[in-house]
Amino acid sequence: MQSTLGSLTSDKLIEPNATDLKGFGLDQPTLDVSVMRKDGKTDRLLIGDDTPNGSGSYAKLAGDARVFTVSSTVKSTLDKRPDDLRDKRLLTFDGDKLSRVELAGKGVPSSSARTGRTSGPS
Repeated sequence: MQSTLGSLTSDKLIEPNATDLKGFGLDQPTLDVSVMRKDGKTDRLLIGDDTPNGSGSYAKLAGDARVFTVSSTVKSTLDKRPDDLRDKRLLTFDGDKLSRVELAGKGVPSSSARTGRTSGPS
């Protein structure tokens, strides 16, 4: 999310002085993203409806009359619930430091040990 917001650019300026935001879905935005900078200032990005061709979404900065389009990936990257952001990994370890794996369950237990590295194809 941070990298998306940090490098966010618009695809196209749609309306330089929008007075009616309803046609863009920005009267009740789908997403209202607040970004607090280190200096304490806050910017708000509003994202509304998808464009007719589906390749982007309408967006504007709060307090700015201009309406832009942004890539559809911006909306999909930012449209997350808290559960989407949690770490879902069950095991975390450095694969280079793995020396042995043992599997136990129904049937015959098995294990695998790292004996050395081989070079892959060049």
